[in-house]
Amino acid sequence: MDDNNKEITAGVVNGIQLNIVSVIDFKRANLTQSLEGSIYMSDNSFHSINKGTDSLETVCTQGQVLNWLVYPTNIDQLTNPFIYNPTVRISNIVFINENGEVYQQKICENLKVYGSLEKGRPYLQPPVFYYWAGSVQPNLPIGKYRYRLIFELDNFYSPAIKSYLNLDTASLNVVPLTAPTN
Repeated sequence: MDDNNKEITAGVVNGIQLNIVSVIDFKRANLTQSLEGSIYMSDNSFHSINKGTDSLETVCTQGQVLNWLVYPTNIDQLTNPFIYNPTVRISNIVFINENGEVYQQKICENLKVYGSLEKGRPYLQPPVFYYWAGSVQPNLPIGKYRYRLIFELDNFYSPAIKSYLNLDTASLNVVPLTAPTN
């Protein structure tokens, strides 16, 4: 292991769940049908880089639990009274290699949606919170793993119309779990 990885792993603790948050300008993404200039990401890892951009590199450890959340901003809720809380959801997360192809190797265990997807809820009730979560494989080789976030956006004017936008620029930098030194 080189000196740079020793610096990164110092203080990284496996027991802490990491929250990876995507903040999306809902109106801009909906109007442009693009995430360019409409998204920024952050997390609660002390060692991550590119926070506040669409190219977040989350530093995590083997076996660590990760939670992906999305927070839409700039929503005009009363654009259409028949749609309550048009929003953005994470539709899927897939890990991709440099060529943009899906990894055949499993990167995370139990990577799926947790919570409720708001199906069948009356329009006037508040939305139910949900998120994606998974734990990094405990024996995953250390290194960088790029992933694709697939977002589903509600349309301003019709609840039947959905847009699907991809973000391919975020990654995990998996470092070994190190024991604290005295």
